[in-house]
This record gives sequence, C-alpha cells and structure tokens, in this order.
Amino acid sequence: MGIVNRLGTVIVSKLSKIVEGMEDPREILDYSYEEQLTMLKAVKRGIVEVSASKQSLITQKGKLSSKVEQLEVQAKNAVTIERDDLATAALEKKEVLKLQVVDLETGIEQLQREESALIKTEQDIETKLELFKSKKEVLKAQYSAAESLSKINESVAGISGNMTDIGSSIERIQDKTDTMRSKATAIEDLMEKGVLSNVIGETRDKIDVELNKVQIQSNVKDELARLKGEIGGSSQSLIY
Repeated sequence: MGIVNRLGTVIVSKLSKIVEGMEDPREILDYSYEEQLTMLKAVKRGIVEVSASKQSLITQKGKLSSKVEQLEVQAKNAVTIERDDLATAALEKKEVLKLQVVDLETGIEQLQREESALIKTEQDIETKLELFKSKKEVLKAQYSAAESLSKINESVAGISGNMTDIGSSIERIQDKTDTMRSKATAIEDLMEKGVLSNVIGETRDKIDVELNKVQIQSNVKDELARLKGEIGGSSQSLIY
C-alpha cells in the first residue's frame, strides 16, 4: 500500500504541474475577480439579513414599549380606585416587559454593530475590487502583449535560423563563383600569353595528321582496288 500511495502522490504531483503549465493567467485573474464579486454579494446579502433582523427587533421593542406605557396607565388607574392588587399586577407585568425591552435593545445594538461591520467590509471589498479590476485589466493586457512578443521572438528566431542557413548557402555560392571567376581569369591570362593557343594549335595539328593518315589509307585502298581491277581486265584480254 505504501508504494501505491507514493505512486499516487507522484502522479498527482505530475498532473498538478501539467495543469499549472496549461493555466492561463488571464483566466486566473478573471476567476479571482468573480470570486471577489461573489464575496461582495454574500456580504450584501448579510447586510440585508442583519438589517431585517434589527428592524424586526426594533418593531418588537416598539410594541413592548407601548405595552409598558399602557401598564403604567393601568397601574395609575388602579391606584386611583384604590385597587393596589391591580396596580401591583400591572407594575409586575410592566417590569417584565421592561426587561424584555432591555434585551431587545441589547440585541438591536449588537445587530447594529454587525451591520456597521458588514457595511465597512462591503465598502472595503468594493474599493479593493475596483482597484483589482483595473489592475486585472492591466495585467491581462501586459500578459497578452508578452505572449504576442514571445510568439514574435520565436518566429524571428526561426527566421534567423533560416537566414543563417541561407547565409551559408550564399557563402558557398559566392565561393564557387569566386573559384569559377579565378579559373576564367587564369584562362584569359593563358590565352593572352599564347600558352593555350599553342596547345590548341598542337591539338589541331595532331588531329590533321590523324585525318591525313586516314585519308591516305583510304586512297591507298582505292588505288589498290583499281590496280587489281586493271590487272584482272588485262589477263582476261590475253586469254581471249
């Protein structure tokens, strides 16, 4: 199991690196911005909920306060008619309601603090979000520019490599051209000095000699054939 676990860890690590390599920073920035927007919306919902709860407590406090005032009036009326028992009961209820009012006031104050804190958080997030939005667009533009520049550099590097090969080919062609030009110049010098003329003349003489030999041999054969013909004709005349 230990080997399997270690192998799994290695695979996950490799996959994480592959994923990281495939991530687009612009998408990450947009995702972060959306996450902060989601957070801001959650804070706004929290403010609404806290405000609603606070308003509910304020409403309850208002109702209890009205009852406290009513009990105060009832107690006074009971005292007027010398019904201390009724006055005491009204005052007891009044005191209970006053304690409830105090609890409500404490809850209202707490909710007010929470609401204020959430409002402050909302303002901070909105400020940071606006700054992040501007920064995000700048970073995305810079990344896009860098990406384009990188592609251009890669293209230029490829062109440079091709130009190097072309340069080498041009150098080889230039060397061959220079060599041929040098040979041509050397031949012209030899021609001017008459060296090649003599060689050409000797070559021509040899060719003429060989042609003459061939012509002579051909003529000899023709003459030999002619003589044989004449001799043969004379022999036949003597026989007759």
